[in-house]
Amino acid sequence: MALSRKHFETLAKIISDIPDCTIKHDVAVDVADFCGDENPFFDRAKFYKAAGLDELGYCSQKPQ
Repeated sequence: MALSRKHFETLAKIISDIPDCTIKHDVAVDVADFCGDENPFFDRAKFYKAAGLDELGYCSQKPQ
């Protein structure tokens, strides 16, 4: 089964709900690696943004 945009959006939404930035980053990178392997047109930067991260997969919020 090929992954669709809807799958990517759902995965990004789930990741965006992870409160810990380190865990969110680690999960997002692992999922993005998988998605990129499944779909050569997968847009990693767009996925990271949808997951609440910057275009490189890092939390954009400043540490307190």
